[in-house]
Amino acid sequence: ARAPRPQAASPIEGRRRLEHYPRMLMGHRLDPYPGRVTLLLPEEAHESVEETSWTTAPTGGIDIHPLPGDHLSYIREYAATAAAKLRELIEQAIPC
Repeated sequence: ARAPRPQAASPIEGRRRLEHYPRMLMGHRLDPYPGRVTLLLPEEAHESVEETSWTTAPTGGIDIHPLPGDHLSYIREYAATAAAKLRELIEQAIPC
């Protein structure tokens, strides 16, 4: 017998999940990590990062890079800006 397929969330259920997603994501507890962590955050999240566990994460430090836009638009509308920042950070991390 086949396992039942999961039901797709209704638009209302999906919207409720999306409303809580940023808080759940930013409230995630990290395991200790000795290296530095780089966060690329949309401007709206960057403004509230001080209120999250990221600032007290058990890491060797955190580098925060704000990107224009909000949770959706910083990738959709400002993809070139996000890609350029990511490319810059990778080039800095990998010596040529």
